[in-house]
Amino acid sequence: MTRPRPSHAARSLAALGAGALLCACGSVAPPRPPPAPAAPDQHACAERFPASAVPAIRPAPALDLPLSTVVANVAFDVDALARRLSREVPPRVASARDIDAGIAGRLSYDIDRTPFTVSLAGDRVQVETQLTAHAELCKPLGILGCVPYTGCNPAAHAVAAVPLILRDDYSIGPASAFIAVTRPCLLTSLSLDATPRIQSGADQQARRIRARINAMLPSFEPGARALWNAMGVVVPLGLQSRLRIEPEQVVQGQPTMSDHHVSIPLGVRGRLLIESRESASGPRPALPHPVLEPGLAAGVSLDVPVEVDSESASASVFRTMPSHPIDTDDDELALAALRVRTDERGVVLIASLAGRVCGDVAFLARPVFDLRESRIRFEYVQPMERSAAGHARRLQAVAAAIQRYASVELPVDVQSVPEGLERAVSLVRQSSGPDVIVHTEPAKVAEVKATPGGIAVIVQVRGTADVVVR
Repeated sequence: MTRPRPSHAARSLAALGAGALLCACGSVAPPRPPPAPAAPDQHACAERFPASAVPAIRPAPALDLPLSTVVANVAFDVDALARRLSREVPPRVASARDIDAGIAGRLSYDIDRTPFTVSLAGDRVQVETQLTAHAELCKPLGILGCVPYTGCNPAAHAVAAVPLILRDDYSIGPASAFIAVTRPCLLTSLSLDATPRIQSGADQQARRIRARINAMLPSFEPGARALWNAMGVVVPLGLQSRLRIEPEQVVQGQPTMSDHHVSIPLGVRGRLLIESRESASGPRPALPHPVLEPGLAAGVSLDVPVEVDSESASASVFRTMPSHPIDTDDDELALAALRVRTDERGVVLIASLAGRVCGDVAFLARPVFDLRESRIRFEYVQPMERSAAGHARRLQAVAAAIQRYASVELPVDVQSVPEGLERAVSLVRQSSGPDVIVHTEPAKVAEVKATPGGIAVIVQVRGTADVVVR
C-alpha cells in the first residue's frame, strides 16, 4: 500500500516550520550539559561547632583620652624691670623745702632709696626698696633766715607688688604700691610728730612708682596667640591621613623665678584627630580667656590615637595567617576566614574553620604593639565560650596560630607623628612676633585599645616647647 503524498500546502507549511527552527538555532546558545557529579570531598564537614561558640558582641567603649597639651614657659627678665624702674625713679625719691609747720616753723626733708630688689611671693612679683629720710625744722628769725634747731631721721619700707595671674586680655597687674614708715619722725622737744608729713610725701611717691610699673608690664597675648596657632596645625601622616589638632583651652600655671627671670607656664589644650587628608577644615576658633591651673608643668604631652577600622584589621590579619593546615595533628583543619570585631572585653577574632569539624569560633585576645615590626599583634588568645570544649585541642591550635602569625598593619608610621608635628609648627611661624619652637622625643606607644570602630594604638609624643620673643 502506497503512503499518500502530502499536499502542496502541507509541504509549504513544513518548509516554513523548518526555516523558522533554523533561524532560532542561529541566535540561541545550545543548552549547557548538566554538571558532572562532584567528587567526594575529603574535607567534608562532619560536625559543626555550636552557635554559642560565637557569643553576642558587647560594643567596646569609646576612647576617653586626656586632652593633649603644649605648655611653654613664657619668661620676662625682672632685672630689666628693676633697671628700668631705677631710671624712672631716681635715688632721691622725694625732697621738700620750707613746708609750713605752724608754730614749729618750717619743715624740710629728703627721702633717698636703696637699689630696687625683685622677688617672687606666691603669684606676685614684688619690687622693694628701703627708704631713709632726714627731716629738719627751722625757725624763721628775720635777717638770720630760717635757723635749724631740730631734726629726725625716719625710715620706711617701700613695696610694689604685681599679680601674675593673667587677666582675660592676657595682661598682668595692675601693680599695687605702698610705703610703710618703719622709724617715725618724732620731735620730742616740741612734742611734734612729723611722721604724717613724711608719710604724705611718701604716699605721693608710691603712686608714682605704681604708675611707672604699670606702664612697664608686658602683655602675654602675643605668646598665647603664638601657642594657640601652633596647636591648631594639621600634620600630614602619609598619603591618606593627617593629624588635626583642635585647640580648646588656654591654661596658665603658677609663676616661678630662677636666674632673675620670672616664668609663667602658659599652654594650650586640644583634641587630636586622625582623619582623611581630603577632610574639610573648619575655621580656627578665637583665642579664649585663660584658665588658671595650679601645678601645670611646661612640656609637650600629646596622646595620638592611630586607629585601624575593623574591616581593614580583618583583611590584615587574614593576610598574615598561613595557608597550610593549622593543626599538625589534624591536616584537614584549615582557616577559611578570620574577622576582627571589638568588644568591651577586648578584641574578638572570629575564625571560620573548615575540615571534619567546621564552623565559626570566637577568640578573645589582648592587642599589643610590636615595636620591632611596628604592627599590632595579639596575646592571651583564648576561646570565648566553653561550649566547644570537646574540641579543646583543635581550638588551642587555632589560638596558638593566631597568636603566632596574626598581625595588623598600621595606616601610618608612629615615628612620623612627632617629626610631622615639629615640621607643621615650624611652618606657622609669623614674620613678626613670638616664635613657638617644639622639640619632640621619639614616639612611644602607651597602649592598644579596642574601640567601637576598630583598634587604636595610643601614640605618646613628649617634648618641650619654647616661646621665643624676637
